[in-house]
Amino acid sequence: MRGGGLFKWAGSLRRTISVILFTIHFSILTTGCKLFSLRNPETEEGSVVNTPHSFTELLNVFKESIMAGNINQYEMLLSDSFRFRVCDRIYYSNPEFYNHWNKQMEINTMRNLFLALSRNESYPVFFENYSIQAIDTAESDTQLARIEYRIHFAFTSDEVDTVCGYMDIKGVRNFENWQVDSIYDYSVDEDPCLSDVKVRFLSK
Repeated sequence: MRGGGLFKWAGSLRRTISVILFTIHFSILTTGCKLFSLRNPETEEGSVVNTPHSFTELLNVFKESIMAGNINQYEMLLSDSFRFRVCDRIYYSNPEFYNHWNKQMEINTMRNLFLALSRNESYPVFFENYSIQAIDTAESDTQLARIEYRIHFAFTSDEVDTVCGYMDIKGVRNFENWQVDSIYDYSVDEDPCLSDVKVRFLSK
């Protein structure tokens, strides 16, 4: 092969390699954009998840997860040893059964509840009251709070359940994060409380 032909062949090879490299680079960029693009929180269930780093933050995120019907957030807030204790009025109707309300039962129940909420309402869950009273504990890794609540659940435009009462929430530190370890629910004057709504959607 003569020198001129060799140089032409080398130049053509370089151009071909450049086109191949550009194509690979462009493919990586476009694929990467799809992999790392932000998800739309309105189209994916519970896409926004916050990690509480204090007990006060835990209580606020707990409330927000219920208002948003965010089951992913709600599940993340529960410790593995979580227990829910229904109000006495319901508990003593079948104590052997209600003694076993663990984390999985809670997640399944709240998922059913969230799915039943009206999609026609801007705020299907509305907290009219959420008053927090801290309870001192001797342990820094365990905190207690009593929360007085009044909540409205809109299941349809014509069906709104209002519950009121108070609950004792125990929070535990899990490394740098805080989680709910137990919830004890209490009714007031036989009025419907949170336990009444949750039992309707109870799932093992």
